Amino acid sequence: MDDYAVFAIIEGLKGIPLLIEKSYFLEKKWKLPGGRKEAGEFQEETLMREVFEEINLIVHEPDKEFFCKHIKNNSNSHNSHNFIVMVARYYNGEIVAKNEIKCVELFSKEEIRNMISNGNILPSHAEALEKYLILYSQ
Repeated sequence: MDDYAVFAIIEGLKGIPLLIEKSYFLEKKWKLPGGRKEAGEFQEETLMREVFEEINLIVHEPDKEFFCKHIKNNSNSHNSHNFIVMVARYYNGEIVAKNEIKCVELFSKEEIRNMISNGNILPSHAEALEKYLILYSQ
């Protein structure tokens, strides 16, 4: 599968940043920063570009793929893609909601657990965050 979207779990802040895109604002569904690749990009390049475009952080050397799931849209196979999550530990900049982002906030691991339970995070993003919280539960 050549088409993919890459998202980041960003560590080292006073919480994990999640955002709401303007298109999801009425539903109030949170997601990780990231998005779809552009022509010729590698996964790391897509992640770095998307995180900067959405929340103004410059990511350096993201970890390799942490979570991967194939998303299949039954009504349109063109929209099928791999959903990839990487952990970012090295970055600089100040978090700012940019472009298509309605808001971005930092959440503790406990707050994220509650948001997952309440269905406030997009499903694939919630699944990746659950795996992350299990593996890095300290």
